[in-house]
Amino acid sequence: MKEITDKSIEELDETMLDNLVTWQYNGSKSTIDEFRKLDTEGKMGVIDFIKELLIYEEISVGDKDYLLVHAGLGNYSPQKDIEYYSAPAVI
Repeated sequence: MKEITDKSIEELDETMLDNLVTWQYNGSKSTIDEFRKLDTEGKMGVIDFIKELLIYEEISVGDKDYLLVHAGLGNYSPQKDIEYYSAPAVI
């Protein structure tokens, strides 16, 4: 668990910096504000919970197959197999 500071941002590679900017664009402030209110045990509980989450889940209902994801797939096309997509980098 590392605090986001000017120094820590300077140490990020380009991919991680792009991920951070995207996260900030998509509403990181409310997440950060709520996370900071937690005590250390609460913060570690959230981190442990997130570490256990699946990147995606494939399910079938009836005769249809579904792919469940949190925020969508970049450049999605129904003609592409799931193997075409890569897991997102984690900040």
